[in-house]
Amino acid sequence: MRALKIILLIVVVIALAVVVIGATGPKEMHVKESVEIDAPSSMVYEVVSDLKTWDSWGYWQLQDSLMEHTYTGADAGLGAKNTWISKSQGNGSQEIVEATANEHLKLEMHFDGWDAASYAEWFFEEKDGKTMATWTMDQEDINFMARVFMSIFNMEEVVSSAYQTSLTNLKNKIEAMPKFEPETAQISDMWYIGQRFDGVTEENLKDGAMHGAAYQAIGAAMAEAGTTSGGMPICIVHSYNEG
Repeated sequence: MRALKIILLIVVVIALAVVVIGATGPKEMHVKESVEIDAPSSMVYEVVSDLKTWDSWGYWQLQDSLMEHTYTGADAGLGAKNTWISKSQGNGSQEIVEATANEHLKLEMHFDGWDAASYAEWFFEEKDGKTMATWTMDQEDINFMARVFMSIFNMEEVVSSAYQTSLTNLKNKIEAMPKFEPETAQISDMWYIGQRFDGVTEENLKDGAMHGAAYQAIGAAMAEAGTTSGGMPICIVHSYNEG
């Protein structure tokens, strides 16, 4: 009988502790971590906005090599979505709901067992060829049991540590990637004749057909004018991105 009373007392104490923790635990979570990467913001953005790359640098993804992923929506950037199933890391999904190329990403996340959505944001600030990548996470309206879980396991500190590890992995991955190094040369002044195109896409330039057709038309115009080329043909791009 005495043992039963002790057990009941323990149960009551635990129940009261849960109630107190749930009532006083954090109703919000805010995490913010940054890392400087020796690469242009366009390069960092390209990697982060492609959710399929997270397997190679994300802390939680690297914890479970058997994690199952389903990628839907866009290949990268706005509308890209990843849904995962993991026995050790839990199930959930994340989708890019806002995207400003080379500057900002916002992701909406849903985790099994959590009622409200979580939101993560990325900010990319480039200076002198290097990029400060900042990753945040905001969780609001945390329910009673989740507050208990977060308090017991100190989830804000756990997420912050995971972010730091992920950012270090991301930095190492990107800085090991080959970078575009343009070659420059100074030439004497000369006139040039050209054919201009607006709204050219990557698809237009894939097989070189557009270049060939342009050079052919220019060559015909030069022949008609009785002049010849003083150098190699060139292609001038007035604006471009890493693609």
